[in-house]
Amino acid sequence: MTDWTEDETAAIVRAARGAPVLCHEQPWVLETTGHQVELREVIGGERRDTAGIDRLLSCGTALVNVVLAIRALGWDVAVGLDGGHREPDLVARITTGRSDPASPCELELYRSITAPDVTHRGHGGAEELSRLIGISRFHTARLEPVGGAAFAAILHDASRQLDGDRRCAAELIPWQRQFVPAGPATRRELIRELTDRLATQPMFVVVTETDTRANHVLAGAVTQVAMLAAPGLGFIPHPIVRPMHLRDTRLRLMNDFALGGYPQALLGLTPAELNPWSQT
Repeated sequence: MTDWTEDETAAIVRAARGAPVLCHEQPWVLETTGHQVELREVIGGERRDTAGIDRLLSCGTALVNVVLAIRALGWDVAVGLDGGHREPDLVARITTGRSDPASPCELELYRSITAPDVTHRGHGGAEELSRLIGISRFHTARLEPVGGAAFAAILHDASRQLDGDRRCAAELIPWQRQFVPAGPATRRELIRELTDRLATQPMFVVVTETDTRANHVLAGAVTQVAMLAAPGLGFIPHPIVRPMHLRDTRLRLMNDFALGGYPQALLGLTPAELNPWSQT
């Protein structure tokens, strides 16, 4: 099989660069060899993310975009995750075989990389939520809905522990108070407000069956597929990773919600008709 053409390479690289970065800087590089693509991790310093999970989540978002670009070009794909001890920086190797037209769903997700569908979007209701969960489900990674006072307490306590972390504050803006209160609020009052917000702005936890490097990448892939699908279903997606740096947050999620797996990230969804900046 011949190498990638210049146009094919440009399309793949452009798609990868359109992936969200969930850590402090782009943590991956692409290598195109023959008719395959290798995604490699770039190790960087991250004070809070000592395990490097955010890097692997970001590699997972890039992986989805690369696969969608290759499918949109009309090739089938086979993805091998993790290079093992011989190639510790190898995240994934994507190989192609024969020509194979992309499905309508794949093409819709690919178009969402640069132009999310907000014209013919869904209504952001229960039916759309169910479809989003189905689209983004992988064999060993999935979205699980969370909410209620128990989850609000977990999120509130995590934000307090990360007080001063600007990236955490930015991730949680749609669920925080958007006004200056008349006086100091108690923990119970803040949790009640957050619980009310979660009733209209649902949140999911990305769960994997194991806590391995490969499943961290798949967690990023689940997050990205959901983020690409969300606008067309009537939602504004908000990835949240900073609270997951806290061991206590992860343990409470596992215990309080019986996840049957390992929580790796959160994904909040705001129905498109709501303006999160004006909610009080």
